[in-house]
Order: sequence, then C-alpha cells, then structure tokens
Amino acid sequence: MLLYYLKQSKNRLMSERGTNISKWIKYDLYDFIEDEEIRTNILHADESLAEWNQVRNILREKNPHFSHAEKILWDLQAYFNKMGISNQEIEEKINSRVIQYRQQSAKVNTKNKTIRIGVRSAAAVLVLVALLFVIKWSSRTHDVYQTGNGEQMLVELPDATKVHLNGNSRLVWNRNWKSDGFRQVALEGEGYFEVEKLKNIPFDVQADDVTIHVLGTVFNVNTRRQTTKVFLEEGKISLKVKDVIDEAMELKPGDNVEYNAIHKKLDKTEVVKVEELVGWKDGLLIYRQEPLKRVIEDVSDIYGKKFQWTDSSLLDRNITTTIPLSDWSMSAMAIQMAMNLDFEETNDTIIIKEKD
Repeated sequence: MLLYYLKQSKNRLMSERGTNISKWIKYDLYDFIEDEEIRTNILHADESLAEWNQVRNILREKNPHFSHAEKILWDLQAYFNKMGISNQEIEEKINSRVIQYRQQSAKVNTKNKTIRIGVRSAAAVLVLVALLFVIKWSSRTHDVYQTGNGEQMLVELPDATKVHLNGNSRLVWNRNWKSDGFRQVALEGEGYFEVEKLKNIPFDVQADDVTIHVLGTVFNVNTRRQTTKVFLEEGKISLKVKDVIDEAMELKPGDNVEYNAIHKKLDKTEVVKVEELVGWKDGLLIYRQEPLKRVIEDVSDIYGKKFQWTDSSLLDRNITTTIPLSDWSMSAMAIQMAMNLDFEETNDTIIIKEKD
C-alpha cells in the first residue's frame, strides 16, 4: 500500500511539480507537518526517487521551515522505530488529529483574518501536541484496562489470553512481555482468566499479597476488601502468599483458596457448584443460603453503592436467589423480592428496611 502511494506521489510530482512547489514554498512549519503528502515523502520516500529529491532540494533552499519539519519528523520516526510502533499506526493517529482540528478551523468565519490565523495557529499547535501525545502513548510500559460501576469488559491480551473483568475492576498488563520472557498482570477487583498456553513463557497474576503462577488454564480471581479468592476451574496453577507460606501452593481443578490479609489467614476448600463463583461473567450472581451481608458486599463492590440498614440483624438472614447484573435497578429488585425488603435510595447510598 505504501509503495503504491509513493508511486502515485511520484506521478503527481512529475505532472504538478510546479504548482505544488509554489504552494509548498509558502508553507510554514505547521503546514509541512499537517500535509500528509509531505509527511509521507519525508518519512518514507526512497532516496532513488529523483523527482522527490529535486523537490526536496528546492524546498530546503527556498523555505527554511521545510528543514525544521524534516528534523521534527525524523526525530519522531527514530523514536517510534525504537518503541516498535508501526508507521500505519502513527499515521492514523496523526491524521485523525489533523482532520479534527481542520474541521474546527473551517467553522470559523473566514472573512475575519485575525480569527482565522489564531485558530489556524492553535490547530497547528494542537497537532504538535498530538505528536507529543503519541510519543508518550507509545513509550508506555503497561496497558491498563478498567471497568466502572456495574460495567463488565472482555479483554483479549496480546498473547491471546482472555480476561473477563467484573464491575469496578482494574487490570494492568506488562507490554514488554516478549523481551522480558514472562507475562505478568496485576488485578484489582475481580477477573475470570482464560490463559493462553505459551511454551517457556509463564503467566503471573499479582492480586495484592497473592501471586498466582500459571502455564495455561482457566480460573477466577477476586481481590477486594483485603481478601483474595482464587478458584481454579481448569488446568493447574500455583500460588504464593507474601510472608505467609514459603513454598508455592498447588491447586487442582475445583479448589478455592481464600486469603485474608488482615488476619493472615489462608483457607482452602473444594467447590461443588462452580456457577456460584463464576456466574457473574455470564451476568448472574447466584446465591444458595448465603447471608445477606455477603450479597450486599458483592453488589456494593460491583455497582459502587453504599448500604445502610435500620436493623443489623437483617444482614444475618440467609438468601437463596439469582441476581441479574444487567443493571442496578434489576439487581435491586431481585434482592428486595427475595428478602421482602424495601430500598430507599439517595444518590449512591441505599437504606435497607424490612418491608411492612
């Protein structure tokens, strides 16, 4: 595609060289950076393209802004190459910003020269800011995925691993995994992992004080309220708990480990009904004779709600129900119907009362 574009550019230069040179000689620095054809030729034109070399020499002689634009674009290109960012990705980001600010400029009354020049200059400055933004974006060492209240997200990582994030959760991925020789994520909240098995490239999940070492498997991690829960559905994982166990603990499918950081307590149980732990990724919270306190904590973590109650004994009542996670109103209705309760909601605070 690029080769085709350069050939087309060469043909245009041959047929319209005089017109283009007349236009380019009047360019300022920002004009050169905004012009897609100029950028393409500066960054990608072959030295053997005699027509472009001729035009370049004329522009260097007639317009000093051209040499400055060359230096800026070459410096950016060197940085992008170092960071491994593709030319296509760079062009797409720059072009989107250029189009955006040209559209803004076009809305201004063109009869008012002062305003036109001011907006034009502002747009040009913002294009340069966009270039600097791309530098900062490309030099990041980690990717961050985050969900808000009641939001779920399916993330496919560059290694083909899939992570389902529950509401109010945050996942940080190490972008340098290939050069580092290992894959690593940090999780806050809850995530369901389907890890792609890659030979000799392990996968680690950091969840507060718990480190989970994975080769290729399916498991759920919930790290909230200073408690980390790890459930293994398929495959094999091992985990370490900082300052608690010296050797890694190996889990088999069906194992559920819960670590409380406050009490430094580690419990391991076997799960029979998997859907009660991982049903959330399919949009359902499933409870079988669980105290209302646990239900309230779960929905509070997912939706970012605060709960108060007129009678604390309500929290000890057991509940058996399935709560849809489609939206808060549906979830609230399911809890109220299952427990014969009334919710009084003000902003994000809910007062729980027993229904009259």
